[in-house]
Amino acid sequence: MAKKEDVMAKARPELKKSFSKIGVWSFLIGLLIAVLAGGVIQRSTSVVLVLALLGLIVGVLNVTSKEAIPFLVATIALVVSVSGMSIVLSGLSGVWTEALVKVLDNITIFVAPAALMVALKSIYVLASD
Repeated sequence: MAKKEDVMAKARPELKKSFSKIGVWSFLIGLLIAVLAGGVIQRSTSVVLVLALLGLIVGVLNVTSKEAIPFLVATIALVVSVSGMSIVLSGLSGVWTEALVKVLDNITIFVAPAALMVALKSIYVLASD
């Protein structure tokens, strides 16, 4: 029985490391899609769903309970600043301003599900104590 426990103890860090890599790649791919969907490709329902799914993965795999509060504060700051910048940019004319607004909106679409998952995990931890 001791040998099986040793194998499991060794496998857990490797498994955790693999999930961490999935989370990091999900974050990078989500940002890339958010930028491309804002300027190069047309944003569609499928792009929004992919961004939301990647955001969920990031929220579950990347953000630890120790990082939850800073992450949530950063998310609130991001959403507020994107809202303000969208207003500022809507007053300007040009193709680049429209593309920038779309990129910022896509980043918000990507980050919001991650914030939802982190907030739910935080609420669960607080409620279970």
